[in-house]
Amino acid sequence: MKRNITVFILFFLPVFAKCQASLSSHISQEQYHRENDSLVWKSLSTFSRLFNNADTIAMKQFLPDDFLLQWMHENFISKRAIINAMHDSTVHATMKHNISVFNHKAIVRYSDDYSAVSINTSFDFTDPEVVNNIKKQNGYGVCIAYLQKVNGTWLLKAIHLDLHCSACNF
Repeated sequence: MKRNITVFILFFLPVFAKCQASLSSHISQEQYHRENDSLVWKSLSTFSRLFNNADTIAMKQFLPDDFLLQWMHENFISKRAIINAMHDSTVHATMKHNISVFNHKAIVRYSDDYSAVSINTSFDFTDPEVVNNIKKQNGYGVCIAYLQKVNGTWLLKAIHLDLHCSACNF
């Protein structure tokens, strides 16, 4: 009898596991967004908050080692360079920014397998003089962030921060 039960369990275990996997992969897109959108926005907001507060210790723990920041198209900054920039008061003051989390024009796109996401939104510098100069030139800040889900946690993998001109309709 025990042998029959053991054989029965071993036979149906793969079927049960496959059913569980298919159930979890068939959640609605709306439900998935509800459960994950705030988490990815929180990650992006955390990055800006840690950077603006010059919290290098928390930033080291927060970012994965392969993180990359693309600053104004040309400059690629690694995790180590970001930490160094946070120590340099003149560079840090220039790069302080706030991400537009509640921007109604923001776009959040998930990959087909829901293991990656991109956020297209905008940002503003924290220095009011810089913000005013950019606005005078019909400019605005563009932020594109890429996150990857690793072991159930959203990790910030890359951010692109750039300025664009609204007059050129880009």
